[in-house]
Amino acid sequence: MLMAVMLISMALAKAVSLEEEAKDPPFRSITLAAARALDVKRASIWLYSPDRARIVCMDLYEAHGNRHTKGLELEAAHFPAYVSALEEERAIAADDAHADPCTREFSR
Repeated sequence: MLMAVMLISMALAKAVSLEEEAKDPPFRSITLAAARALDVKRASIWLYSPDRARIVCMDLYEAHGNRHTKGLELEAAHFPAYVSALEEERAIAADDAHADPCTREFSR
């Protein structure tokens, strides 16, 4: 795990300096580095809307297809277990998103 953190840190150090010039948050670089370092198929960053009624996808990286997407919005009220988990932790690691108590609401 320490090696994964080091790899992510190095990738982000490079990415932040490049993207600061473009005045663009480094979300794409963060999700890509995290997915590669942690050897997962997907990594994403979600932020609350200003009124906290929705969560907004700032970037979703999917290794299959090497694809980034953003802009999806989810109503917080429709996913109470997920939102509650976000309130308690900053990251949610679900090995099986369909079975994990924090993420299985998305399978409905």
